[in-house]
Amino acid sequence: MTWYAVYRDSDGVLVSEGTVLAKELPKGLVAVEVAADRPQAGPSGLVWSPKRRSFDTAPVAKGALSLKEFLDRFTPGEREVWWKFSADGDMNKKYSLGSFRSYLDAAGAVDLGDPYVVNAVQSMESAGVLAAGRAVEILA
Repeated sequence: MTWYAVYRDSDGVLVSEGTVLAKELPKGLVAVEVAADRPQAGPSGLVWSPKRRSFDTAPVAKGALSLKEFLDRFTPGEREVWWKFSADGDMNKKYSLGSFRSYLDAAGAVDLGDPYVVNAVQSMESAGVLAAGRAVEILA
């Protein structure tokens, strides 16, 4: 399904977006086809750029790490234990660790000050995925 953005011609400010387009737009509005599917809004998705009059990749928050940079803070052994607990751990650990990884994948960037990230990494230490003291090192 085609996705459209409607913006003000004068300054590029996004007015509307969707799959339904009016036959005639009010004066001063412009419609442009932006995607075959709806762009994902949010930190891992796309944001409207009035200057470019298109959707662009969302900027990474200042101080945030890319997912790879965050995962690189874990040793290969820690990542393997994380994966194993996510697949084979008791149900609480399995859901908790799997949910955390899904959250990271969706976010695209990792804010080390995000309370959910801090709590999840500390919980990994409590669950035995990380050795004592590693949560502080990973979050530093």
